[in-house]
Amino acid sequence: MLNLLRLIPTKLLTRTAGSLANQKFPAPLLQKFIQFYCKVYSINLRESKGKLASFQRFNEFFTRDIDFTKRKIDSAKNSIISPVDGTLLGFGEIQKNKLYSTKGVEFTLEELVGEKNAKIFENGYCITIY
Repeated sequence: MLNLLRLIPTKLLTRTAGSLANQKFPAPLLQKFIQFYCKVYSINLRESKGKLASFQRFNEFFTRDIDFTKRKIDSAKNSIISPVDGTLLGFGEIQKNKLYSTKGVEFTLEELVGEKNAKIFENGYCITIY
């Protein structure tokens, strides 16, 4: 089956989104977009050190500092914490020639990390957080 996402110029789209994220937009428009984004992705803005009105670019919001006095971090011995917010999309054992899906596109281990580095990660574990 043809994977239609391979037809989309993802590098161009990623560069365009990055460029837009660094542009200054009128404050009311940017604030509405950030509020919408927070609602869609269940982001708690109260944990941010910066206030909504302080963001002049979307990238400033996206790379905001978190006030860890307002965010509970699980300190249980067997817990896993991440330095990023996100949703766990998948995890498992890394095996040679196993395909990994990223944004709907499948890759082999060699494609993701290069043939030289693939041996380092074989038989390890991987996790995808979006």
